[in-house]
Amino acid sequence: MVDYITPMYKVSDAARASDSPVTTLRSHLQRGSYRIVGGRTAEVKGATALLTLCDTLAFAVASALCRAGVHPKRAFKAAICFAHFGHGPSGWVGESKDKTSLSRNPGQLYDPAKARTFLIHQPEIDPEEEMQARIVAVPHKGQNSLSNNLFDIDASHRTEAAIVLDLGPIVDRVFQALGMHPSEAVT
Repeated sequence: MVDYITPMYKVSDAARASDSPVTTLRSHLQRGSYRIVGGRTAEVKGATALLTLCDTLAFAVASALCRAGVHPKRAFKAAICFAHFGHGPSGWVGESKDKTSLSRNPGQLYDPAKARTFLIHQPEIDPEEEMQARIVAVPHKGQNSLSNNLFDIDASHRTEAAIVLDLGPIVDRVFQALGMHPSEAVT
């Protein structure tokens, strides 16, 4: 079973998994654009910070959004929506899932046999709002009974443009970079 909540990854591991230079990741951390949410910050200068898998996934998603032109602070807020919040009956790591409904734990994809997982970031949302993205499941053909789809977006956040990330390849890249098989991403 994959451990999503124990701090065990270095910033250099997260940089490799994010396909970003380690100096860029450290710079975002020092400026406060990125934060270590579940891991441990370095206690003294020169010490190593340790990140959880959820933190590492947040950095990877935020880095992908930055490559798409999103400001780092907003990108990180959007990434937290995936990496540190779940959806459905099981919104917390370790909580049992109701197998009959579509749900996911923090940092995990929706069941890939039923749907693909996307992050939608709407750049026109107020930058002070905490929820800078929506994580949606787009059902595969034949799974039309699932209601949480790409176009089920909160009408109060209507914007002209949105950035859509397919989270599957990002999660796969993180798992491979950390020496795990991508199939372990779904538990």
